[in-house]
Amino acid sequence: MKYISFLFLFFVSYSFSQEMKDIDKLSIDICNSINKSKEKEDSIKIQNAFSENFSPFAEKFKLSDLSDDLAQKIDYRLQKNCDWYQIYLSKIYGYNEKSDWKILDQKPEIKVKANECKDFFNKHSKFYYFESEGNKTLVDVSNNFWIDKFTDGTYSKLSFKLQSCHFELQFIESNNIGRNNFSSQNDIYYYDIVSIEKNILTVIAYQKDSTKYYQFKLYATD
Repeated sequence: MKYISFLFLFFVSYSFSQEMKDIDKLSIDICNSINKSKEKEDSIKIQNAFSENFSPFAEKFKLSDLSDDLAQKIDYRLQKNCDWYQIYLSKIYGYNEKSDWKILDQKPEIKVKANECKDFFNKHSKFYYFESEGNKTLVDVSNNFWIDKFTDGTYSKLSFKLQSCHFELQFIESNNIGRNNFSSQNDIYYYDIVSIEKNILTVIAYQKDSTKYYQFKLYATD
């Protein structure tokens, strides 16, 4: 899923020299503050959590103001590391009518067998899926790689590992601004195939410590 940088609505232009691990820690700290907050207004909850955690971050790295680049990186890593923030953004921006993404509280029942999943990927290597905003992303799965090809001509490359009806993608590189900010090299993403109907896979995406599951459809084209 992709969203515009929500943090831009609140904060403007810190010189960026931090490593992604530092931004990850900041995003996780912000998320923890959000989850602990008793504030009822979500936008205020975000602002308070950001201010509370960014001040020591800025002091540590001797930052004078918040750059667009850093705000964007924090925003994308919050999307990656914070289920609450993903749900909040989905409420704010919604999903395009073409999109079939859903956020689930519980892991759905797997309705396919291991041999069916293996046979499907042996038969098919060309796919597409819809982003949350409705753009169609093409996918090539071959030679143990998963290549996303986006509508703007950019791409992402990840390693692909299938085990039964579960597969893992490990981020390698991307020249897409959003994906490059969302992922760091060697980040691993987990997927389960829930069902197969003709040439369509229903898939859930999640992270190792995630409390939510992100369901979408993967359409085979070959």
